[in-house]
Formats: sequence, structure tokens, C-alpha cells
Amino acid sequence: MSKTKLWKIRTGTIDVVGVTAESPMEAATLVFDQIKNEAKIDREDTRLFRIGLLTECTDMNLYKKNKAAATFYVLTSKVLANAGLHALSKQLSQIEKKLDKKKKNL
Repeated sequence: MSKTKLWKIRTGTIDVVGVTAESPMEAATLVFDQIKNEAKIDREDTRLFRIGLLTECTDMNLYKKNKAAATFYVLTSKVLANAGLHALSKQLSQIEKKLDKKKKNL
């Protein structure tokens, strides 16, 4: 039986505390689903999201004990795909690949 945890999610200009979920991916997806539903956005409209390449997920229960162990990073493109925002996920994934290639060439 999995335990739900309390999470803080941060990506780009989005910063949400108090998300209950079992995993970092689930917590991040819940945040993006909520934003998508509240804004009633067009799934193709990238202007409404100011997102980073990584979504930072902090387990608030572990944070006081060990900040490093409490922080997880998930590729935002994966979270967007999990939230059903596939076109936006694909666009961000292409950016991530370009940055990864540049990083390898340094």
C-alpha cells in the first residue's frame, strides 16, 4: 500500500505547496491538470504556460530532515504528456533534446 505525501511543486513561474500524491510525477501532473482545467486552455496554446525544463518536486515531510533527499526533478515534457498536453510536451521535448546535444558538444 502506497502512502501519499505532501509536495511542493515548482516549475517556471508555477509554485504550488500542499499537493498530496504518492510520487513526484503524480504530484506534478495534478498541478498541471488543475492549471489546465482552471484556465480552460486550448491544448495547443503554449503562451499560457511559462514553464521550465525541469519540474522540481519537494517532499515536504522529508524537507526538514534532509533537503537534498527531499527534492526530485522530473522533465517537464514528461509531466505535460502525463497531463494530456501532448503537443506542448512534444515542443518542450524538442527543446530539451537540442539543449542536451549542445551540452554534449561542450
